[in-house]
Amino acid sequence: MKIGYFKIYSENKKFVGGIMVADERGIPVEFKYTEPVEPTKIQEVLYGDVLEKYLREEVIMANLVGKLENKPELYIVNDAKNIYLQEIVKEDVVVIRKTQVSPMKELKSYKFIKDNEAVLQIKEGENPVVVMVQKENKDEIVKKIADIGENTDLIEPLNRVEEALELICRGEL
Repeated sequence: MKIGYFKIYSENKKFVGGIMVADERGIPVEFKYTEPVEPTKIQEVLYGDVLEKYLREEVIMANLVGKLENKPELYIVNDAKNIYLQEIVKEDVVVIRKTQVSPMKELKSYKFIKDNEAVLQIKEGENPVVVMVQKENKDEIVKKIADIGENTDLIEPLNRVEEALELICRGEL
């Protein structure tokens, strides 16, 4: 199974986005990124409060997904703002975040704390994660995440994507 890890990084008014497609072991098979986008002063004025949303959704997400050669079966993001990716792709998109909640008793157990948000126990002895889903088949998707997460760290690859984007944004590559 191929998983797409999507992240947007911003620093000093520059925005850069990236998707790393990895196999179920977390080994990268493809990495696509945008060049850093730095809005002009006039764009900042004209777009106002919606500038970041525009850059995120229209400029970065749409471009990156269209360039992928290895289409993932699942996309993982760690920012609720990036759940918009679900509007662009047909595959499932989930937000996964670490929690400070005490471990649950049963492995792979989950509980919906909001309509589209569940606390899921993936690994024994570790804190559960929060999984946010925007589709109707949310139980099925959470169970799929639990199965995949049994053998794969689902959050760590996002850290690698962020590190790569940070280097790109700073011009260190």
